[in-house]
Parts: sequence; C-alpha cells; structure tokens
Amino acid sequence: MKLLKPVWIWTIFQFFGIRWIIFRGFYEIKKWINWQKIKTPRSSWNEHSLESKIIDKTLLKSDYYLKYRCKQIHKFFFVNFSYESINIAKSFWDSEKHNPIRIADLLKKGKIQYFSNRLINTGFPPKWHQNYITGHTVSNKTHWSKIDEFKYGDIKNIWEPNRYAFVYALVRSYFRTGDEKYPKIFWELVEDWRSNNLPNCGVNWKCGQEISFRIMAWCFGLYGFINSKATTNQFITHLAQMIAVSGERIESNIQYALSQKNNHAISEAVGLWTIGCLFPELKSAERWMKLGRKILETQAEKLIFKKGSFSQNSMNYHRLMLQNYIWSIRLGDINGNSFSPEIKKKVHLAGEWLFNVQFGMNGEVPNYGQNDGALILPLNNCNYNDYRPVIQTIMYLTKRKRCYPEGPWDEDLLWLFGPNAIKTQISHCKKDELKDEGGGYFTINSKSSSSFIRCVSFKYRPGQADLLHTDIWYKGIPIAIDPGTFSYNAPDPWNNPLSETQYHNTVSVDDKDQMDRVEKFIWLPWANGKLRASMKSMDSGLNYWEGDHEGYLRLKKPVLHQRGIIRIGDYGWLVLDALSSYEKHKYRLHWLLADLPFKWENEKGIINLNTKKGCYYIRTGSVDCQPEYSLVKGDENSPRGWNVPYYNYREPALSFASIIYSENALFYSCFTNEPCNVKTVFRNIKLIADSFQLSIQLKSPPYSTTIVKKMSLKGKLKDLLEVSAK
Repeated sequence: MKLLKPVWIWTIFQFFGIRWIIFRGFYEIKKWINWQKIKTPRSSWNEHSLESKIIDKTLLKSDYYLKYRCKQIHKFFFVNFSYESINIAKSFWDSEKHNPIRIADLLKKGKIQYFSNRLINTGFPPKWHQNYITGHTVSNKTHWSKIDEFKYGDIKNIWEPNRYAFVYALVRSYFRTGDEKYPKIFWELVEDWRSNNLPNCGVNWKCGQEISFRIMAWCFGLYGFINSKATTNQFITHLAQMIAVSGERIESNIQYALSQKNNHAISEAVGLWTIGCLFPELKSAERWMKLGRKILETQAEKLIFKKGSFSQNSMNYHRLMLQNYIWSIRLGDINGNSFSPEIKKKVHLAGEWLFNVQFGMNGEVPNYGQNDGALILPLNNCNYNDYRPVIQTIMYLTKRKRCYPEGPWDEDLLWLFGPNAIKTQISHCKKDELKDEGGGYFTINSKSSSSFIRCVSFKYRPGQADLLHTDIWYKGIPIAIDPGTFSYNAPDPWNNPLSETQYHNTVSVDDKDQMDRVEKFIWLPWANGKLRASMKSMDSGLNYWEGDHEGYLRLKKPVLHQRGIIRIGDYGWLVLDALSSYEKHKYRLHWLLADLPFKWENEKGIINLNTKKGCYYIRTGSVDCQPEYSLVKGDENSPRGWNVPYYNYREPALSFASIIYSENALFYSCFTNEPCNVKTVFRNIKLIADSFQLSIQLKSPPYSTTIVKKMSLKGKLKDLLEVSAK
C-alpha cells in the first residue's frame, strides 16, 4: 500500500479494523525484506522434480504415471460421459456462430477470445507475458513479488490468455468431433507455457487467484484428453509438476488473499482443494485439501449473507463465487468428501438471490458492480451476460431441479453431472422481491417491469460510489442501466471512472463522489445507506420504497439525499429524489439509458424510447424549479454516455442529466409505458395518463421520516397507500 495522508489513517482504522491494519503493515514489511522472494525463490523446473513431490516414486517408472492418471478419471466430472452424450448439444445448442469449435479453431490460427467478447491476434502460441492491447511486455525473469502490476497497462490483458479459458472450448470441441487436433493444441500450449514461465518468475505467478483458474482449466484439459493418442506420459508428468508448484505458490501467500475478504481467498482455496482431491499422490495433497476445504467453508459462512447476497458488491463476482463453489462442491461429492449441508444451503441461497435479479429476456441481470470479465466455467454457447447457466447449475447442484426450460444453458449440467442431469424435471420458480437489508439490495416487480435498488450499510469495502443507484427494466429490456466497468488500469479518462457517482443512476452533489477515492480500490469514508420505508398497498396496485445515504453529510455544507420509488400498478415508476441542505449546492440527477431509438424534447425533459416491446417514456423535472437538461450519447472525450457490457469494450448509451442549483431540491423521474403529464402544486404531484391518474401528497422538507405522506391511484386500477416510516 502506498503512503497515505495522515487524515486517512484514522478513517482506515475505523472501517478496516486493527487486525487488517496489523496484517497489512506486516505484509508491507515482508515485501520490503523480500520475504516472498525467499519463501518462493526463482528457480527452474529441474529444481522442482515431480519425484521430489510425489509419495510413491514407483509411479514415475516407465509409463506407469499415465496409466495411474487414466485410473483416476472416476474422480473428475466425466462420469458415464461419452462422445454420444454430447449429441444433444451438437443438435440443438450449436450454431454457425455460437459453438466451441469456432473458438478452438481460431485459437490455432493465433486468435484468442478475450473477456468472452473480443478476438485478439496473439499468434500461436501467444507470448505469455505480453499485453496485446497496449503493447507492453513484462520480463519473464523477474520474481513475481517485484513486478508492479500497474506499470504495464491493465494487467488483466496479460492474465486473460494465461487463465486458459480456451481449454473448455478445446475439450467441448474434442467431444463433439473426436478430432485429435484439439488435444494436440492443448498439450502444445501447456508445454510452451512451461518453457516460458519458470517457477515464480514473471507476472503469471503474481496472483494466486489467476493460478487457481489456470489449475482448474489444466485439470479440465487433463481429464478431457486423458484417453487421447496425443496425451503422453511426459506431458502429464510435466503438467502434474506444474500443478504441484502452483499449489506451493498459492499456499505461500494465501493469507494475503484472506485479508481481502472477497473472491481471491475463495478462488485460491478452490485451487488447493482441486489439487488435494485430484492428485492424492502428491506429498502436500492432504494438507492442501484440508486447508482448501476449511477456507471454502469459512468464507461461505462469512461472505455470503443471510439472504444470499455476496460481500463483493458485484453481479459478476457473485457469479464467479458461485462457479467456484459449483466446482468445489461437485468435486467433493464425486470424491466422497462432501461439504457440510450448511455450506450447500448458503450456496443455494446465493443462487436463488441471483435468480431473483435475473430480469432480462436473454438471461441478463443488472450490470451492477465491478465487472472484470471473469467467466471461469465457459461450458456453453450462451452470451457472457447470460446468467441462466450458473443459476440452472446451482439449482441442480443443491436441489436437483431445473428452473429454466431446456436450452444451451443446460450444457453445464451435461459436463458437470452427466447426461441424466438434463433429463431432470423442470420446476418453474417464481421470482421473489428482494428485501435484502444485510446485503443492501432491493427489487420491486410488476407483471411487466422491475426495479433494482442499491442501498447498503457496508460490512466490507465498497467497489463503487453508487448508493441509491436504480435500474429499471421493462418486459425483459433494460431501460435505466448501470454503466459497467471498462478497465481497472487504463489511460485517462478510462482509468476505472465508471465507479464514480456521476455515471450511475443517482444524484451527485457539487460534482463530488459520495465517498473519496483514497486508493484505486479503496473508498473512504464508507457512505452507508439506510432503508426508510418499504410497503405495498392493500390491493397491491402501489409499492413505495424509500432509502437515504450519508455520503454527502461529510461535506462542509452537509446534504442529505433521500430517494423514494413508487410502483404504479403495471404502468411504470415514479422516482423522487429529495436533497436537503442549509446552503446552496449543485444537484445533478443522472440516468443512463439503453441505446435505443429515441425522441428528445429538451425543454420538457422528455425522452421517448422505441423498444422491441413498444414505446417507453421517461420524463424528469422538479417540484421547485425548472432544471437544466442535457443528453449525451457516447462522448468521445469522456466516459459519459457509455455502456460497458464486456470488460475493455464499450458501446454508446444515453446519458440524461438534470441539474438544479438550490439549497433544497425535489426531482421527479417518471418511467411509463404511455405518455404521462406531470403537474406539481405546492406539496402535491399528480401524474395523468390515459390509463391512470396518480395523486401524491408530499411531506414538508426537511423530510425527517419519508418524502411521501400518501398516494392514490385512479383509472382502470384504483388503490390507496398511506406511507409510514420503517
């Protein structure tokens, strides 16, 4: 950690705790005295002979080790699996564009798919230490602890091919075709990596999580190609040696991963657990298996909350966590070493949680939180943003049921559980509304629309300054969206800017973030949010939700931000943002809207979107005064007006901002499926459309309890709701 200003030392102590401070302090001292370099010295493969790491040395005589490995196949996922088992995938789930053969064949031509989206010309084999996007190259002779991960552009661009995610496409292609070229490609790449990545030398030994992902892929390739003519005793001996050294490297620094309190420790534990389960012949196998299991169980207990949300404040990292546990739990079950029912229950809750925010018609969830493009089990032809494969797999793993009808998302079940899994009866599950105060996530649903709201009191470090961010979805189509994550380390203006408040669907004050960015991944002080109200009318025609956050109370001229969200039958939403202060401020309400054909009425603050499901209308304004409006699509000089569906890839979106200069302000944002007029008279708001009229009586500012006092709905649907605080 770099030296921080004295003003932040006490704040870090408050939020991270004394144990974390002490550990990280000692860790920095260890780095200074070259502790990691001493514990994991640079060396050659000859200095790490498999003979020195194996229990029974007779396994290494002649070709015994190959025969031993073939006998171990029952310990992996391919139980009762054959080439014929994959026919259903070939017949129903493959297309000209979406199939693993395309990815595997391009790999041989020197084109690797980065972040599940972008093809990069790397050559074959690739240069394992090169950043092909920026042109940087890292020395493969430097000890991993001495490499500055921010010096060579985004290090994830280097790590991406080194994760070996392409192995899953190679194995899937081999089982579809029986073509021996695919195992040949695998072994050629493994041997080349070995030649160019000596133990503990270079950037690919720097991160234990990356090493674990590589172990998983290598094991999948080993068992996928174990019966191939291309698989030789020498190849698997080399691979076992590489995996053993990888385990030593993970174990040496796993306490650092644990200090991060996120997916890093879980992923590294998966690496140790995997080696322990699959390589019992290694001297360290039993110790690694016990350590991996212990960490996986304790981390699930600590980091998965009661309602199923996860500590890392990210949808993609939630999926990564689930795929880690899918791999680990299934591997344990196969090897007669099952995890506790309590852990499986936790993982099931996490899967259900994800199912409840799966709003998109194509399996999408809100693109919420940091998203680095990680997808560690690419076992299907679905889009990267389709979360149905992991949800379907979790439901089968924990409850032996499927929640989606047959489709390409079932291929994961085929690989991990065998052909019988895809014959399981489908149990249609109803999506529940989230009221997850512990994790800080809330959803409100109607028959055709959903809202997703972020309001949290942080237990672990936040990844973004985006409290009260709100997504709006209509008939499975995203309307108001999260911008995503472009890059963790890139030249300005793209140096992780989309984590800032101004790019989210919330209100910023005086162009400041809700928290101060102390380091690249540290925000302080944590701007905790609080739920104020969550209720539904007697006839269920109206919902009201309200929360606030304290982020701007830290300013010299403090501001309280409250957001109220009203569901109006099945017609749409009204979002109210109240800002309260004793001094004048600049208040900027922002909505990032999907890139759809639109009409823009600047003076009225109205946008008409043309979706596949019909027109959708957004109208913003203020109870107190006329805002200044602006609309930007894909600003070439800034991150404004961009959507990032894949890491390191951006596409235009509509950035709609309303600005007011005042002491107090009350914005309204109306999202409806038909044109709607808004009238404001004193402390009342009325929405008038052909199908409904909504009358809202407001309380007087400052809003010590809630913004809204009561509301009534008239028209085709009649309802009434009196609002009370939580």
